[in-house]
Amino acid sequence: MIEGIVHRVSGHTVRTVLVRADAEALANDVLAAVLERLERPTTAPGGSRSPHESSSASAPLVIIARPPHGGTGIAWTAEELAACPLTWLEWTDSTAAALVRTLDAGAAADRLGARAGTTTAPPQILGTLEGPRVEVLTGPDSGFAVSAPRAGIRVGRGPSASLQLADPFLSREPVAAPAGEQAVQLGSTRLRLVTGLPPQPAQEGPVPLPERPRLVAPRRPSWLLFAVPILIGIVLALAMHMWWFLAFSASGPLTAVITWWAERRRFRSDAAAALGTLRAGVDEYAQRVAQARTACVQSAWGGRQRGTTICLGAGSAVLPVPLEDAWEPDPELPQPVRSAFTRVLERARLPSVRVEGRRWATAPHAPLLVDLGAGALRLTGVRSTVSDAMRAAVVSLLAARVCVTVHGAAPAEFAAARLQLCGCAGEAETCPRVSPSGAADSAPVPRSGSSTAASVDVWLTTGQAVLMAGGAGGSAEEWWVHCRGDGGAQLRAPVSAAPIRSPVPLEGPIDLRRLRPERFAACCPLRPAAQSPGEHPGALDSLVAAARTERADTDEAVRASRDPHPVAWHPVPVGRGEMGPVCLDLVGDGPHALVAGTTGSGKSVFLQTWLLSLAGLHGPEALRFVLIDFKGGAAFAPLAGLPHVDSVTSNLGPTAALRALRSVRAEVLRREELLAAARAADIEAFNAGSDHRLARVILVIDEFQALVFDNPEGTEMLESLTALGRSLGIHIVLSTQRPAGIVTARMKANIALRIALRVRDPLDSREVIECDDAAALDARLPGSAIASTGSSRTRFRTATPVFHPPPPHRLHARWTVLECATAPARDGGDWDSAVLGWAVPPEQLLVDRLATTARPGVPPIVAPPLPAVIPASDGHAAGLIDVPDRCTTEPWVPEPAAGNILMTGGPRTGKSTVLVQVARAWRARGLCTIALAPPDSPCPADLTVAHGETWLLEYAIGLLERAHTPVGLLIDEWDTLSAIAEGSQRGTRLERLLAEAGAGVTFALVGGRRVLHGQVGARAATRIVFPPAAAQDAMYYGLSPGRFEGMTVPGRGVLIGSAAGGSDPSGVDLQVALPPAVGIQRTRVGADEAAEARARLSLLTEDRGLTPGPHWRLGRAPLGESVDWNPVHDGPVLSVYGPPERAERFLAELLSACGRSETDRHRDRTAAVPLGSGETASGCPRIVRDAHRAPAEEVESALEAGPCILTLPWGMAPGYGSPAARALTLGPSVLLGARSPVEHAEVGYRDLPLVPPACGLGWFASAHRSVPLCP
Repeated sequence: MIEGIVHRVSGHTVRTVLVRADAEALANDVLAAVLERLERPTTAPGGSRSPHESSSASAPLVIIARPPHGGTGIAWTAEELAACPLTWLEWTDSTAAALVRTLDAGAAADRLGARAGTTTAPPQILGTLEGPRVEVLTGPDSGFAVSAPRAGIRVGRGPSASLQLADPFLSREPVAAPAGEQAVQLGSTRLRLVTGLPPQPAQEGPVPLPERPRLVAPRRPSWLLFAVPILIGIVLALAMHMWWFLAFSASGPLTAVITWWAERRRFRSDAAAALGTLRAGVDEYAQRVAQARTACVQSAWGGRQRGTTICLGAGSAVLPVPLEDAWEPDPELPQPVRSAFTRVLERARLPSVRVEGRRWATAPHAPLLVDLGAGALRLTGVRSTVSDAMRAAVVSLLAARVCVTVHGAAPAEFAAARLQLCGCAGEAETCPRVSPSGAADSAPVPRSGSSTAASVDVWLTTGQAVLMAGGAGGSAEEWWVHCRGDGGAQLRAPVSAAPIRSPVPLEGPIDLRRLRPERFAACCPLRPAAQSPGEHPGALDSLVAAARTERADTDEAVRASRDPHPVAWHPVPVGRGEMGPVCLDLVGDGPHALVAGTTGSGKSVFLQTWLLSLAGLHGPEALRFVLIDFKGGAAFAPLAGLPHVDSVTSNLGPTAALRALRSVRAEVLRREELLAAARAADIEAFNAGSDHRLARVILVIDEFQALVFDNPEGTEMLESLTALGRSLGIHIVLSTQRPAGIVTARMKANIALRIALRVRDPLDSREVIECDDAAALDARLPGSAIASTGSSRTRFRTATPVFHPPPPHRLHARWTVLECATAPARDGGDWDSAVLGWAVPPEQLLVDRLATTARPGVPPIVAPPLPAVIPASDGHAAGLIDVPDRCTTEPWVPEPAAGNILMTGGPRTGKSTVLVQVARAWRARGLCTIALAPPDSPCPADLTVAHGETWLLEYAIGLLERAHTPVGLLIDEWDTLSAIAEGSQRGTRLERLLAEAGAGVTFALVGGRRVLHGQVGARAATRIVFPPAAAQDAMYYGLSPGRFEGMTVPGRGVLIGSAAGGSDPSGVDLQVALPPAVGIQRTRVGADEAAEARARLSLLTEDRGLTPGPHWRLGRAPLGESVDWNPVHDGPVLSVYGPPERAERFLAELLSACGRSETDRHRDRTAAVPLGSGETASGCPRIVRDAHRAPAEEVESALEAGPCILTLPWGMAPGYGSPAARALTLGPSVLLGARSPVEHAEVGYRDLPLVPPACGLGWFASAHRSVPLCP
């Protein structure tokens, strides 16, 4: 339940009621129930719910809502409050206490002033009101200020006065308030009219006295001036006997007399002038001192009190106006002159005291400022006067945001003030006294919160109050104020320090500042009742709804600007703090944010609240979220349905977080290009001049430390993003448990907004918000946090996001009248209660309403991840590649023009499947393909050669070497093929064929890791690496061991090379598509091939390089092409090796092809009619059988006659140097029926494998080619 305070004001008394009600209850229902029972305590609940229907007063009531931070309140009548559907939670957010009074002249004045801002505005604390105002400085009703109108204000005790004061010495007839800035006395009240003009500057330094006049009194002539000349004259007269020497000696005394007379006249003239100058200087000195005193007093009255300094009232004080000591006249001056100077100097001896060896001016009606941090203030005497003076002191401290702790039975109206209460159930027995060492006898009660915040402890007993700064000590000063019943007081104050900036009180009578209870309740700075310790902050939906209502005027202004695409950014509420809803402005206070808190502190809930609040106040066209959760995705799962969410990435995919960061980095590069093209300085300038506005992107990473540990390269990306994101509209929110060692200095330099939830120790707190406060947050209140923007800190509790509607329940309200701040007035702590009805469930939750919003039609920043299975299709795409640097997934089509492809990796990872897809794509492009694969390979090709069919492999290599059209070579299990061909020239020829550029062969090869580092691997423009058997084997492929982490899906690998853009050495992810369901039959020798494959093979086997001339057909090759012997190109002698019977059958077929019969064999020795180029044979070459036994002349004759054929059995070689031995080197050979490779080696064809008898006859081997002869 939410707590609130209601003050019922009646005359000069206040009844304070503590109210507890459900947050969803209407404020009108709660106040109506409380006031109805308060006005008619004996009446049972029921009947009318209007608060103004009171039996105790005929006039209606007005409810003045006091804001939690002070200032002007809003007055409501019962009808107006009933028409405003504020909930009790919303009421306590905006109203820390409700002031209820009868709608008489005073309440009407408050209401009109609150609504219209007239002269009758409600009172405010001194120092908090700006503009022209009347300040009530001292008296029985003082300590506040009211706004002053231009026409003036009338002060009195009667109801007709515009400023009504409770001063018995004031007249009931109002009088005009004084004009001018000086304070005046009306009755026992001192007022001051502030016009709002800049104050007169205070005197800097001491006021100088007039200088001492420099007068020299004339001296009487010496007797020597008379005696010496006369004596000399007598001596000369007697000696010289000249009488006129006597007359000459009389001139000396005469000159002395005349000089003395002239000096006396000059002195009287100088003394008169000096006296006039001194009199004028003293008058100016007194005037300047008076001005300095007036300016100092006015400055002290008008200055805003700070810290623990309070104003007791008005009285004698030492001003910070230093004076010079008056000088004494020169004692050598004549007595009349000294007396005149002394009389003038007496006027310069102004009221002053000497402190610390210097004289300071004093004033009789100066403000008495007391710093409680330097000592204690003790109020004694009449209890009512002590209470009023204590209220004035407390309200000054609260206005200066000082934490006040009250020990003892505090007045009931303190319940709504920002006070901490200790032992309020009864009065404290004793008050602490200041010991000679300066420390209090009773130690202050420790308080939670910041250790650096100003705090004051107040001890209350009967007729006595002591105020002392928290933890005071070190000074033995104590100010003692004895209060009398007539409102006067006597101050006993030590003066131990010189005034530096403010007056220092002097002992003597003072005009005390007193604040009545109802005035305290009306203008005291308040705190929200909803922020009581342990109180629930409420649901986020209501905060967002209130924020949307408050910003309606701003949105209307944006629409009035006729902007076709208004996009406004607003701070968003995330919870409630001391002053009500707390809003965070990521753009204004950021641009990036850091959230820290230990396990269970509520980080994930705070992030949910913040993101949901952002989505509630900004549309998906203005804001997009990229969410990365390293707790399995549970934190952001409830937000996945929001249209603002671009992607949600979890740590279930080890590389997914790094992929998301790369996508955001690509978005940064894209935006840089857009802003550069538009010549815009930032995103605001770009959106102002473009129809295609850019949305702000918020990247949120929960448990950020996991990203740093798992993907260290992500730290560099984040450092770059935090440095560049502000102007581009990219904002980053990092959440971690301990930021120390995780968030780098470069990141911190760009993160101004920091939110600290409860952390483990003060070191972590200082790391985030540069103070220890976060370590002292209550662990029983999850969601408690402190937000720091660098210039200020705000404590709040996170609002709860609602993802499921609450069940219906009854609403209740309970209240009690307080005697002191927390104790009920009635014995036993009786509480009244009322049932207010049923809670109305919300029509639609915020998250559900946002989920129905249409998503913007823009491409995603983070493309969807690759699917685990790509179904087979008739297209040419072999799979999908993930290109986060381009924020997309693209189909991968292996084009023949893109170059060679090499596939490697661990077993059963999808390498052969890629080969099948490459074969399908190449064949669809019309490329002739040859596959060298294991016997069970499903790779489709125009010609498929199994690894064990070495005779076909020899034939295929020969085709590739003679190819004059592009050919695609598909090799599966390269390592197996290399092992089979090891020791022969076939492997060398095949490697040379693959390694040489410009050979016309494009290959796709599946092999082990060793092929990467050879000449064949260097020719591969595209490499596809599948997960190796061991993670550490990734280094052999040039990749990091963690590159394949999480790649457990079959067909998932890494594509490196031109198809991946070529810029990233780590490549891009590839998901291979499944081949078609119907398998492709392998092409075998003699099989009925498809028409397209036959056409492509015909182009491959077409012999365009033979020299024109006669040739004879010897048979056909495995692909059905004709095998011809061209004597001009191949050589004039055809050697036929084999068993005699096989050789005879071969010759018979050759003679049959030439059109010759067996009876014409005797002509073979004479002539042969060759076949013309492209013509049917009309003759045969000459034949020499068993050439190793034939006569030399016969062999010579056959060689001279033209093309000839020599036959030899296996193992029979002609003699060395014989014509037959020489003839065997002059042309090709036909190898028939060899039984072992040794027989081939004996005739010089070591590398030719045996042709199975079921597949062919043998070989036709020349210097240019080796072709199997098939039947």
